[in-house]
Parts: sequence; structure tokens; C-alpha cells
Amino acid sequence: YSPLNQSRKEIRLLTLIPGAYGTPLHGKLDTVCLDDDPEYEAISYVWGEPKSYEIVTISGRDFLLSKSLFYALQRLRKPDIGRTIWVDAICINQHDDETEKTTKLRS
Repeated sequence: YSPLNQSRKEIRLLTLIPGAYGTPLHGKLDTVCLDDDPEYEAISYVWGEPKSYEIVTISGRDFLLSKSLFYALQRLRKPDIGRTIWVDAICINQHDDETEKTTKLRS
């Protein structure tokens, strides 16, 4: 992950690459400024200890996702156009406890 500029109210958004259900899942991660009013949907993800994972490719890198999140993204992906979403498990650097997981954006 590249660092976010909190003073610019930056977040990351995932764009799911179009594809049919059951085909490999791919996406790209972009950094956007909330002041630019980007269009996206947000999903709420239930945390827990995943028992198994699926691998997805996002911006050329492999991500391990719980099976439940993987299947949710499979269902949300459209066959013919990209779909831009925010999902915390991907859009927040889960290894950055100091900054990203604790920072609140101020309006």
C-alpha cells in the first residue's frame, strides 16, 4: 500500500474488473480524494476468524480474502462494466495499526 494523505481526505477504492460469476476475480485499487466526490458503493463486512481463504489479484498483487468476502465480491461483480466499491478488508491497510486503522477523517 502507498500511504494515504489524511489532510487531503484520501481513501482507496476497489474497482472490480468485469467478469462472469465463477471466473477469476481481478480488481484495481485507486487512491481518491473524498473532496472530489468519487462515486462508489460501500459494503459492510463481518469480521471473524476465517477458516479458509481465496486468492484474488488486485493491481497486480495477490490478496488473501476470506471465502465469505470472496464470494460476496463474486456476486457484486458485473459481467460487462467495472464496479467501484469500498470494503475495509481491502481498502484499508490491515497491517497499519498506527495510522490507517485508527485515523478518522475530519469533515
